[in-house]
Amino acid sequence: ILQEAPVAPPAPRPGVSVLLAEDDAEVGDLVEAMLIELGHDVRRAGDADEALELDRAHPELGLLVTDVMMPGDKSGVDLAAILSAERPELPILLSSGYTGQELAEARAAPWPLLRKPYALDALVRAIDQAFETRRPH
Repeated sequence: ILQEAPVAPPAPRPGVSVLLAEDDAEVGDLVEAMLIELGHDVRRAGDADEALELDRAHPELGLLVTDVMMPGDKSGVDLAAILSAERPELPILLSSGYTGQELAEARAAPWPLLRKPYALDALVRAIDQAFETRRPH
């Protein structure tokens, strides 16, 4: 009897260039590895200002994945709002390990929110959701 190897979840959109805004290096390494496994390439930023600079320098970026809680004067929700205003077609995915009050703003935002920690299949579904909820050009 042949045993079928477990099938990895399909990458929702192979070859997407992802901007990952995550201030925790360990979490960033993990999420970057997951995104690469899904066939995406990744540019990383440690805070919202760095993410804005990267996005403006790399118009090919096709997805923003941002932590909600960020150092500095802008949260991930602030970053998402700025980039959404500049690039309405950009799919955006918020992510957070926090609960309670910190998440009120994220829950009220128009972008999908992925709760940490998450598995690869949850990331795939959340990315799909980000593409489905973006504003058309």
